[in-house]
Amino acid sequence: METTAIQQLMQCVRPYLPTFRGPNQRFSSPLSVEDTAKLLESTYLHIVNVRSKKSNVADIGQTSREYLRKVAVWLCDDTKKDSLLLCGGVGNGKTTIAETICAIARGINRNPCMVTATTATELSQKSREELAELSKRWYLYVDDVGTEPPVSQEFGNKIAPFAYLISERYPNRLPTIITSNISLDDMGKRYGERIQDRITEMCEIIVLESKSYRM
Repeated sequence: METTAIQQLMQCVRPYLPTFRGPNQRFSSPLSVEDTAKLLESTYLHIVNVRSKKSNVADIGQTSREYLRKVAVWLCDDTKKDSLLLCGGVGNGKTTIAETICAIARGINRNPCMVTATTATELSQKSREELAELSKRWYLYVDDVGTEPPVSQEFGNKIAPFAYLISERYPNRLPTIITSNISLDDMGKRYGERIQDRITEMCEIIVLESKSYRM
């Protein structure tokens, strides 16, 4: 989604970029909540129009606007948790919201790494070293958690890729965005209580309860 329009949009953020104290500091917005929400809305709308290839969606709707404001509050408050979990039913904008945050991060040269949970699983089956490298990325976005097999095998050795990523990132407070169609409780059943507890401690949690936009 890295387009000229988004690059132009990001120009308004760069002058306000705060000084990052270290590589593990969370990505946050130096703007007001209102201005950050407007930036999120503009970027979200642009992504929707690029994806639809119609460029005629004029408004994101009140429900999406409310969710983006919650994200803006999270981005603007440094007392909030370093990571973000977006969970809820299918088709209600979780991926687009996460892509919006990542687009803004890219615009100010904080390059996030974006993978699906399924891709992480496939990666683990090919190379444990590559999965380990993925776990060390400063800003990681894992999409569609819960759609992948919870356990995979690498040369006969069992590994739970998503649980591994969380376990490796947790002690270093590495910023992570997670999107999932399953609830936090279901994550506990799928990946274990230990991973559920770490996600709870790591992540600000926003539950999207709206119906699918794809209907």
